[in-house]
Amino acid sequence: MEMDETVEAAVARELYEETGLQARPRAIVGVYSGPQRDPRGSTTTVAFLMTGRAGAPTGGDDATTAAWVPLAEAHGLAFDHDDVVRDARKWSGRRFKKR
Repeated sequence: MEMDETVEAAVARELYEETGLQARPRAIVGVYSGPQRDPRGSTTTVAFLMTGRAGAPTGGDDATTAAWVPLAEAHGLAFDHDDVVRDARKWSGRRFKKR
C-alpha cells in the first residue's frame, strides 16, 4: 500500500498489477493478522469481495501465471488462505455450487 492511497484503492491497484483484472472492492470479508500466518514474518491481510468484469487473468510481478480456479478446487492453499475462502463463502450468505 502506498502512503497516499486508501486500502480500497490499494486493493484495486494490486489486483490489476498482479492479474490484469479491474474490479472494485464491495465489502471486507475479514482481517487476518499474526506472526504465525507466514513463515517470512508477521503479516496483515484485509480480504475483500470485489466486483468487476470477468476476464482471463495474467501473471504479474509476484506470479508468473494466474488462473481462475473452481471453488471446489480452492483448498489446500498456502498459509491461512483456506480460512479466507471459507469466510468469503460465509459472508456471501449463499452456498457456492461445486464445479
